[in-house]
Amino acid sequence: MLSSQVMGNHRYQQIKDELFKVLLGTRSTSEVSQTLGYSFDQVRRWQTGAKELRWDEFCQLCEVLKVPLLTTITEIFLIMPDELGDGERFVGQLKARIPRESLRTLQENLGVNTSVLKRYFRGEVFPPLEFVLQMIDLNANLLGSFVLRLINTRHITPLHEIFRRSQSEVQVAMFCPIAVGIEGLLNIEEYKALPAHDPLWVCRKLGISTDEYESAWRQMVESGRVVPAGPKFAITYNTINTSGSTPEQICRMADYWTERARVRFDTPSGKPIRKSAIPGFVAYRIVPMSKSGAMKATEIMAEAFTQILALAEKNEEPYEDVRVFVMHSFSVEDAPSVEVSQSADRGSVAEVVDQNRTT
Repeated sequence: MLSSQVMGNHRYQQIKDELFKVLLGTRSTSEVSQTLGYSFDQVRRWQTGAKELRWDEFCQLCEVLKVPLLTTITEIFLIMPDELGDGERFVGQLKARIPRESLRTLQENLGVNTSVLKRYFRGEVFPPLEFVLQMIDLNANLLGSFVLRLINTRHITPLHEIFRRSQSEVQVAMFCPIAVGIEGLLNIEEYKALPAHDPLWVCRKLGISTDEYESAWRQMVESGRVVPAGPKFAITYNTINTSGSTPEQICRMADYWTERARVRFDTPSGKPIRKSAIPGFVAYRIVPMSKSGAMKATEIMAEAFTQILALAEKNEEPYEDVRVFVMHSFSVEDAPSVEVSQSADRGSVAEVVDQNRTT
């Protein structure tokens, strides 16, 4: 139901109001209005609610104020820039990701008739910002991540309270990655069959020490990620939402699990440890590509990852395993610059070439 995921309309209005305050900063509304090309104080009318702020107008406002709206959308929703245009096509992209029943509830909640809703999704009319905020909230509850990436909510008390859970998700995953694995185990049938919560069972399943477990568990309890459920515990949501993280933070999280993937091969036979009945998968290629080909490959990876997440969200069968999915795609040139001695470099290259000729 929408009521369990989406906040009341007044909350979205509050988010919009607070966004305005932080995005404008010390700039006057009349100054920003002039920059946008208005001969009157349009921004002030948006701010006071005298004039509805449409999504396309919000995109223009972010562009003028140097707010990384398109980058934020690309990183959180894995939508390629050429699919967004100037951001106006985002509404249609969101619609494709939201279950049909949720859209019906959203329509009722906003009091929008079907014809207007269709015009929104076809891009014929741009919806108000509050409408898009609710759609984002319906999309795997990503509203907190979206706002977190646009601004720093720590300095805005109302928004900080609204998105406190999103912040705790990222913090725990960043500094204690194994916590996510523990949370996953609390969902599977084997845990539900236990008579009571058993820390040693968790340690054996994950191959971690009791010290590692206790450190992670303490952070999970303090952040409200786990709650008592009789003699055992339950997590407050099924999947960790790290979409509000920066790419650097996500790479740091992935680094831990990538190392876990590597140590599976530290066996006398060199064969990977595999306790699950479901095989793992690893692939690696470095290939030259055209610019368009590289873009298409990135789009395919993003789409594949989106499909995996959708599969996890819609899974209705009992949970029996906790899987790790890590994806990377970048250029070999994406590396820090280094000082290279040209004379020494040429000499070594020439030496290798001469050796190759003689052999």
